[in-house]
Amino acid sequence: MRRVWWAAVFVGVLSLGCSSAPNAVPSLPASQERLLKIGSAYSQFCAKTKQAPTKPADLTPFLGPGPVPDDAFRSADDGQPFVVCWGVDLNKPTPWAKNLPVIAYEVTGRNGRRYVLSAMRTVAHLSDADFRASSFPPGHTVPPPSP
Repeated sequence: MRRVWWAAVFVGVLSLGCSSAPNAVPSLPASQERLLKIGSAYSQFCAKTKQAPTKPADLTPFLGPGPVPDDAFRSADDGQPFVVCWGVDLNKPTPWAKNLPVIAYEVTGRNGRRYVLSAMRTVAHLSDADFRASSFPPGHTVPPPSP
């Protein structure tokens, strides 16, 4: 009887360490997640239409099912609308890009850093100096440094 009791305790202890719950995946910062969704929608628009988007309405059908949240094009960090460099066809090379080719970014971000969406559909968290060293599409004016 004693062996059965110890076997039950052993099985009970083992079951404590073996959970069937999936491992928790850390969530991304809201601004980064929103820029990734914008990048995906931008890319899908270019692939489907064979041209570059020119306004937010071009991307909304690609932002997921249901109504588009009011904050889809707004930074969670600085509360301002993202700056999107419209007119970049992601199906074509970016000869204007000497450094990170930017297609969207936060106006000011937080704590001297801002999230930036690249033409490769990746999001980087850049200092102001790194942001200014990035490449922007022809005709896009980068705002002056924050005071």
